[in-house]
Amino acid sequence: MEVDRESLPPVMNTAEAAEFLRLEVTTLYRLANSRKVPCRKVGGRWRFWRASLERFMETPTEKTGTD
Repeated sequence: MEVDRESLPPVMNTAEAAEFLRLEVTTLYRLANSRKVPCRKVGGRWRFWRASLERFMETPTEKTGTD
């Protein structure tokens, strides 16, 4: 199922960001806690800026052999 990126808010909660990135919520929590995705805690909850996630996904990464 294709995510309508324009319908997502500019600042997303964990569930919205997981849908955007096509990840399980638990995987996104793990990545957020290890600071592997751009995010910030606001009021004790993770927040994800759509523009930052779009840039993150466009940035090439080194092949680790675990993909």
